[in-house]
Amino acid sequence: MKKVNVHGNEHLRTLKPFLDETGLPWEAKAGKRHIKIYIIDRLVLCISRGKGGCDRRLIENGKASIRRISRELKCKERQT
Repeated sequence: MKKVNVHGNEHLRTLKPFLDETGLPWEAKAGKRHIKIYIIDRLVLCISRGKGGCDRRLIENGKASIRRISRELKCKERQT
């Protein structure tokens, strides 16, 4: 998989500030049909590469996933 241009996808552009806010390293990788977002090698969200409009439900679910996984990873870091 190759890395993705963040500005090329409307959903990813919208989620970028929330990913940066976590303070954890994240990356977006392009698959054949989807963009996969990882935080510290853990899959957070899979976004379609389609040209459809910005889906509000996808953004809200993405924010929730980012919050949940970043909280789990930060808790795991404190325990070790």
